[in-house]
Amino acid sequence: MLSMQAFAYDLYIDGIYYNANATKNTLVVTHGENEYTGTINIPSTIEYKGRTLTVIGIGKEAFKNSAIREVKLSNTIESIESHAFENCENLQGIEFNDNLTTIGDSTFFGCKGIKRIKLGNTTSIGEYSFYDCTNLEDVQLGNIRSIGCSAFRRCSKLKELVIPITTKTIENFAFAYSGLERLVILGEEKSNNLTFDNSKYDLFQESCDINTFLATHLQYIYLGRNLKIGDAREMSLFRELPIKKIEISDNVTNLPSNFFGGIDSLDTITIPSSVKSLFQSDFQLRYSYSPTQYPKKINNLIFKDSMNNPLYVTDEFGFSLYGDFYLGRDLDCYKRHWFYANDVYIGKYVTTLKNISLYANDRIITYATVPPTNASFSNSTYLNTQLYVPKGCLEVYKNADGWKNFWNIEEFDTSSTDEIEANSAHATIDANAITISGLKDGEVAYAYSLTGRLLGTAKSQQGKAIINHNTSKNEVVLVKTINHCWKIMAN
Repeated sequence: MLSMQAFAYDLYIDGIYYNANATKNTLVVTHGENEYTGTINIPSTIEYKGRTLTVIGIGKEAFKNSAIREVKLSNTIESIESHAFENCENLQGIEFNDNLTTIGDSTFFGCKGIKRIKLGNTTSIGEYSFYDCTNLEDVQLGNIRSIGCSAFRRCSKLKELVIPITTKTIENFAFAYSGLERLVILGEEKSNNLTFDNSKYDLFQESCDINTFLATHLQYIYLGRNLKIGDAREMSLFRELPIKKIEISDNVTNLPSNFFGGIDSLDTITIPSSVKSLFQSDFQLRYSYSPTQYPKKINNLIFKDSMNNPLYVTDEFGFSLYGDFYLGRDLDCYKRHWFYANDVYIGKYVTTLKNISLYANDRIITYATVPPTNASFSNSTYLNTQLYVPKGCLEVYKNADGWKNFWNIEEFDTSSTDEIEANSAHATIDANAITISGLKDGEVAYAYSLTGRLLGTAKSQQGKAIINHNTSKNEVVLVKTINHCWKIMAN
């Protein structure tokens, strides 16, 4: 009677099992009776019966559940098949080569000892490839093109990640429950869109929403190119994440639907001049049942300067800002839009305010030497808001429709900005009060926390404004006037 072999392999040489393709003279590493342990050096070729066989891959489940500590891949390895190193908890490191093109599904699932990976020309990472690699802290993606569903899920020590220009697709849950805090998406002019694909369900969570970064700690995002996002339920890619800052490069020409929706912690939104259009759904959760659909804690909204380049804005929406609104370009508005802010700044290239309602608690500062047309403000704004116009333009504004109704109009020198400190003015702080000296009588000073919370205001008398405060020791305070800005630390 012939005995059945429990393990299917063709060759066993120098402690490694192989399956062979006799026609192509190639080998793929597999598993056998003896468990792999220690350090594994995968050779590039094997000499067998007068022939040279090339080792081109690591087969399915080849090292699964083994006690290996380190793996060195030869430069002939082109692919690592699914589950190849699954649950190798003692695996401390693996050296990838530049010829490796494919990492299969669940390849390093549960390899808790791996701390870093550096890929070269690998093009695809399969589903669950590095799932639950809880000590993985450094990931260099090389020229990767696609990242599979839940590929880096539960990588709790992974804090920073750079998505290369070559990456075209990232599937759902790819970084869910990881420790991500900083995300950089590289791009260049006319580079390919990066697609976030939500078509696949996660084995552990039945959902087809966009959950690529679910429950991460993302605080900073750099967006270097356009994104394309699945819209099964019109949900925001970054909703309910503690994001404080998003930088959008000039390579970006459009923002995906609901891009800012459900982000409650952003301090400032800056829309570059390259963006061609905005939609209501960029800023809200379209199907949310929450009474507050817009970002809740936005301090400042900035539309960067751009001449003869209107930003098309559809639908009807608006913002109530805790800080300032800067309008640096014309808005081509389909319907009425409104913006509430402490201060409103109007850039030098703005020519019209058609279908725009501006409400400023304190000041409207315009850098436009020609008053923008179609200006219309509320009676309260005309009565109570201070309007500052460029030096030499006072009479022009006093005679312009929509502007001449302001009760309080002053000129200012446009060569001075809020970031330039005059030699004669300065701010100091002690345990109880902030003192701003060297001001014009009647000039208003404002104190803010770095989160944008207004701490107090005061009007200058005899060249000095005093703002009482109760800030903590060593807390940084931002002090602003029409021509000055200081950062000072509480004693």
